[in-house]
Amino acid sequence: MRHFVAYHNVDKMGVEFKDHKPFQFRSRKRESYLSKTIGSSVWVFSGKTDGGKKMYYLEAVFYPDKIYSDSEKQDLIYIEGAKGHYFEPPVNVNRFSWVMRLLKKQSNFSLGINEIQDDEVIDQLSLLLNTSSVSQTVKSKVPDEDLSPYNLVTRYCILHGMTMEEAAELWNNQFKGRDLSQSQLLNDLFNLLSREDRTSNIEKPEYVSIRKSFAEGELIQKECTRRTRNPGLVDARLRIDRWKCQSCGFPPVSIKHLVTDETLLDVHHVDPLADGKRETKLDDLVTLCPNCHRLIHTLGRIHKEDRLTLEFLKRKTS
Repeated sequence: MRHFVAYHNVDKMGVEFKDHKPFQFRSRKRESYLSKTIGSSVWVFSGKTDGGKKMYYLEAVFYPDKIYSDSEKQDLIYIEGAKGHYFEPPVNVNRFSWVMRLLKKQSNFSLGINEIQDDEVIDQLSLLLNTSSVSQTVKSKVPDEDLSPYNLVTRYCILHGMTMEEAAELWNNQFKGRDLSQSQLLNDLFNLLSREDRTSNIEKPEYVSIRKSFAEGELIQKECTRRTRNPGLVDARLRIDRWKCQSCGFPPVSIKHLVTDETLLDVHHVDPLADGKRETKLDDLVTLCPNCHRLIHTLGRIHKEDRLTLEFLKRKTS
């Protein structure tokens, strides 16, 4: 999809940019050039002087589906589209670093309706759209398959309850510069989001365009670094705790006979093993079921607790 910029100069026009339905913008450019906007994205900016400084706002994005001449002024051409989105309130873009680059390439918006050739600027505009309270029509306009890897990652991070700044940081730390297929990218992202356990009470938008199925099962080779564990300590702790979660009592007697060759339990380190090499005592361990084990680590991150003891878990869940 191609992307274009359109500019409404409040100082020159004497009026603020106003919403129109259907979406439209007029120009004196050649009809042959404006026809290129059909099926593309047109990002509408406004600008006005405030306190001696020029302020720029992102007002709307729309998708032209027709062009026509003004019936009275034949030199005016309208581009019009039924689908689009108005940013409410308009987004003040002066604070974004990419805006200066956009202004330079667009000669401070003096070129009229003009194509955007900068991929990063397009990504940032798309991110603003996805994080805005957009209509279901616009959401379905940009399916996953048409998004860049950066925009795809930020979309799902924001759906997961992260802020735009957190999503961008995760992209820079985990995915920037990696050559991944879309299925690999999403798989790694969902694993990260699951481990981070970032779910919250934030109401998350529902994207109509988000796919309902994903490719899985592909064989890939990975290198990983793991910390050593002492199997003798694990077995001893399980025996002392009689193969039972010390928090919730799992597994119940009724299903113990179903599992004979493996355990359904974890042995938890009170001082997380990620802290580094140490001499571990039996008293430093406790048997937990997988759910309680994940819960104690999640609560530890939330409350910034260093020692994840059984007493800490019971105190927080009582």
